[in-house]
Amino acid sequence: MTASEARSFFSKPQSYVPMLLPEYFNFEPVLDYAKSELTKHQLSSMIDKDCLLTDEKVNHTVLLNKDARYDWRPVQIIHPFLYINLVNLLTEEQNWSEIISRFQVFQTDKHIECISLPVESVGENNDTAETILHWWEEMEQNSIVKSLMYKYCIRTDITNCYGSIYTHSIDWAIRGKAKAKDGRRNNKALGFRIDRAIEQIQCGQTNGIPQGGVLFNFIAEIVLGYSDMLLASRINKIGNLEDWHIIRYRDDYRVFSNSKETAEQVVKTLSDVLVDLNMHFNSKKTGITSEIIESAIKPDKIYWNSKIPVIMPIIFDGKRKNVQYQLTLQKHLLEILWLSKKYPNSGSITKALTAFARRLDGMDSINDQVLPLISIIADIVSHNPSAISSGIGVLSKLISKTQNDPVAVSQITDLIINKLQNTPNLNYLDVWLQRLTILSDKTKNFSEKLCVTVTNPDTSIWSSAFFSDKRICLPPIVDMDEVKSIKAEIATNVFDVFSDYD
Repeated sequence: MTASEARSFFSKPQSYVPMLLPEYFNFEPVLDYAKSELTKHQLSSMIDKDCLLTDEKVNHTVLLNKDARYDWRPVQIIHPFLYINLVNLLTEEQNWSEIISRFQVFQTDKHIECISLPVESVGENNDTAETILHWWEEMEQNSIVKSLMYKYCIRTDITNCYGSIYTHSIDWAIRGKAKAKDGRRNNKALGFRIDRAIEQIQCGQTNGIPQGGVLFNFIAEIVLGYSDMLLASRINKIGNLEDWHIIRYRDDYRVFSNSKETAEQVVKTLSDVLVDLNMHFNSKKTGITSEIIESAIKPDKIYWNSKIPVIMPIIFDGKRKNVQYQLTLQKHLLEILWLSKKYPNSGSITKALTAFARRLDGMDSINDQVLPLISIIADIVSHNPSAISSGIGVLSKLISKTQNDPVAVSQITDLIINKLQNTPNLNYLDVWLQRLTILSDKTKNFSEKLCVTVTNPDTSIWSSAFFSDKRICLPPIVDMDEVKSIKAEIATNVFDVFSDYD
């Protein structure tokens, strides 16, 4: 990417918002407004810095559960002015050239293969779908190929990676730790300026970077790429370690070797490198295997792929392929429920629900009893946060295809909300529950700020009190024309990242 292409890429709404939202949310106007204002003025001339450093409501945080219990991660939608300011800093022509040159240095050792630099779609796929396909090709398929060359693989990842990244280490990564420390007061150095910009975004905090959006994935790669370089340097100093290879996708590592001892030495050295950068391995996810092919494929995927031919075999009639469903709707959903119990919150659950939604799309009406189907879906959603958007999408289809009475629809949605209301950290779930009920009951109130903007478009999810220029007024993030025109049934392409690909 050129600097100009990178700026356009990072400034897209799809790159900016780190989660799937209903179709009436539109962040393009607010990003365009920030870009326009920051073309005319420097951010520093528009703000009260002391106010910014003490305002904890500048960014909007959505808590996303990992396990439907109490393990969660805070995902942030950064204030658009602070976000675009950081994008502009990274993508200035000279700065972008310096960053790209640094990545070329990070990637000089043939033993370490980073496959997680941000990917932009240039075809029919959206960027999320392209990223998934890239992971499949480079991580899964490449790991399978490595079984031809190596006997052992150690898999590991970093605990709370983004939350552990020390912002000063960004400066170390760009100009070297010694030089960065010696020249700490050089406020013209790119690494120093990025460090300060991120501190400014998070109230002066230096421990951790925001989780959310492609831009922060890229910034994390600067530090992780630096760790790759440090690892290669340390191993070269050990000597006699040639029989090893690493594939890294963000904070997920796969270390290959024909010797257990060599693989373990590489992992130990990597651990030492990461400790110096304030990062640590997840001991629960670290393990060695000689079954490289089996370990390359996620177990939930292996399990569900074995079920698909039974549930919906593909029949070729000589002209085209057709899916013939062998199970009733309820039995089909029960198979997805068993999948969710066996592999909770796995990617295959979302894939399975999306396929079920496609099945419903081919039906004009549903003759099955709908409440048992709704009960199964609600149970899946309540225990699998990653399935929220696809699960709510399926619920909308079941209700729309079976209920014409507004009172009955309202009663069913009340049952669903009551079932799900005890789910910890409801923020993201509320966004989709509002989408489910937006036509049947406009009086339902949801406390999540994103929901409030739908009922009151003048409300903002960000605090802009830090602007000394009081003329700044952020545009709404909700397209009210879209709200007025939506249907009760959520279209599958709203929650299916591969909809364009299909």
